[in-house]
Amino acid sequence: MTTTPSTPGAPITDKRQLVEYLESGCKPPAAWRVGTEHEKFVFRRSDLRRVPYEGPDGIAAVLREMTRFGWKPIVENGNTIALANDARCSITLEPGGQFELSGAPLETVHQTCDEVHEHLRQVREVCDDLGLGMIGLGFDPKWRREDIPWMPKQRYQIMRDYMPKRGRLGLDMMLRTCTVQTNLDYQSEADMVKKFRVSLALQPIAVALFANCPLSKGARPGISATAATFGPIPTRTAAAPCPLSSTQVSGSNAMSITCSMCRCISSTATAPISMPPGSRSAIS
Repeated sequence: MTTTPSTPGAPITDKRQLVEYLESGCKPPAAWRVGTEHEKFVFRRSDLRRVPYEGPDGIAAVLREMTRFGWKPIVENGNTIALANDARCSITLEPGGQFELSGAPLETVHQTCDEVHEHLRQVREVCDDLGLGMIGLGFDPKWRREDIPWMPKQRYQIMRDYMPKRGRLGLDMMLRTCTVQTNLDYQSEADMVKKFRVSLALQPIAVALFANCPLSKGARPGISATAATFGPIPTRTAAAPCPLSSTQVSGSNAMSITCSMCRCISSTATAPISMPPGSRSAIS
């Protein structure tokens, strides 16, 4: 059993500290790896309700039963809040009990696929024993934020108090959304910027293709219910120039793409694409 660190790092007092931290991550192509993060909602099969932390079929019970596969508990204030294993993977919890696999750094997408399938096999076995289910959706289609229990992580209590002061839907983002994330290595600052720009260009297309929940609280709200509709939180997102803004293309095949970070519009050359109804509101 391991515990979370009790002493924070030195305070950041200069921009150079951040630059040096990013520079320290530069790696040659031979050392590049890909890591993925995969989140799911956990619910009771009997009534389809989201699962609290406590109880015989709660999130704590799921974490405890996962140790049969070699996972080791990570404890904070007496509560198991995460798991780790010898393969450099971890399982963490989002504020509303969303169950997240943080995968190991792997060489190929095929290895990532195998990793996720093995994880899903494990959670399916545990959920079958506990009468639970897991589902990967961008947005909880059924329950209000008031219906969703909070996980006992200290920083989530801080965020719970802070978010309502900085926007209307921050708590919904914390409690009612899931995501899949990709982590990539880079060789240099220029390489990092290139990958960042490509990822921003692909992001709204992925949202349009895979937005899978047009429902909110059991009804159609009239727009796609995805995390992208929540907008920025002023003190968490800096107003930096959009990395896409320098792209200049012309012609009938140029498609307008909205950057979800800074809301500026840029054009990127692409073949014509048919957007599903409501997807424009999800990416603008």
